[in-house]
Amino acid sequence: MKEIVNTLLCTMTLCFLLSLSATRAHAHDIDGDGQEGLAEAIHALRVASGELNENSNATCNDRIDNDGDGRSDCNDSDCAEASVCATYENTNETCLDGVDNDKDGQKDCADYNCTNVPVCLFYENTTGTCSDNVDNDRDGFKDCADYDCRNTSACN
Repeated sequence: MKEIVNTLLCTMTLCFLLSLSATRAHAHDIDGDGQEGLAEAIHALRVASGELNENSNATCNDRIDNDGDGRSDCNDSDCAEASVCATYENTNETCLDGVDNDKDGQKDCADYNCTNVPVCLFYENTTGTCSDNVDNDRDGFKDCADYDCRNTSACN
């Protein structure tokens, strides 16, 4: 049944679009992709058939609404899995949200891209970090045993 409905819908769409392309006065760009007339009808059929999907790195980075849904590239939810639309893990927010935003298998401060993000920089060079019995900078030395604490009031 679904196949019959899809065939009927495509036939109706083709008839409608072909009637629009019959005269230049009625030829116009229906979906905002810059095509008109017969080219618009062919494009609409390719979209309806699934031939034009917006779900690859190529189609999610070409500034065209390939699938005709009014959204293009990374603004189209169909591009959510495309690597060109990945949210990079390189801000204070993305390096602390508990999610592998860039889908590289590492999340938050364990992700290489977060190495120089302020929330992931581990220092042991203040009175507080040099007196908390924690190896804050992860170098194997705690508090006053850490070379970085040598000039703090906690260790003098």
